[in-house]
Amino acid sequence: ACSEADEAAFASWLDGAQRRNHHTLNLVGPSSSGDTPRISMERAAALVNERPGMAFGCVTIAERHLTKGTEHLNLLRKAGYGAKW
Repeated sequence: ACSEADEAAFASWLDGAQRRNHHTLNLVGPSSSGDTPRISMERAAALVNERPGMAFGCVTIAERHLTKGTEHLNLLRKAGYGAKW
């Protein structure tokens, strides 16, 4: 999850991922609408996109579409942030 305390902490985490040769990531937001992400999905995506050779994808929750009917909008939003999968 995008749960680092701030942008600097997320950037540090990305540094560590790159050192360990991790170049593809899954970015995941808060587990429920009551949880507050510490760094936004949009900002986390931008930070990944700034790093050459790194890419990210996101998850979709089919059950959420059954209850809210809007999961397709989340997919489009995340694709707009640059999600590759």
